Amino acid sequence: GGRLPGSRASSRSSARSVASNASVRTIGQIGADEIGRAQAKMERLEQQELLRMSADLVRAIDSKDKVDDHNDRCDEIVVIKTQAFEAQSLRVREEGERHAHESEVRRE
Repeated sequence: GGRLPGSRASSRSSARSVASNASVRTIGQIGADEIGRAQAKMERLEQQELLRMSADLVRAIDSKDKVDDHNDRCDEIVVIKTQAFEAQSLRVREEGERHAHESEVRRE
């Protein structure tokens, strides 16, 4: 073999650099995989959090609807009672006026 004296050393160092590049790439790949897993985990957690928040929101809206329904029923009851009270007041007033009128007629 008509090799130059330094060529064996240089091929060794180039083999070493290939090996170290391979390990760097592997570490980079491991890092990328780790980052990928962490991101996937974060996305799952965010998804779960969003689902939980939207469930809470649905419950809140539902209970607000219940409260609104309850308030509407109360309003209806107040209206009915108010109308009943006004009707009764009117009857009492008419009754009172009739009595007053009848007693005036009796006086005459």
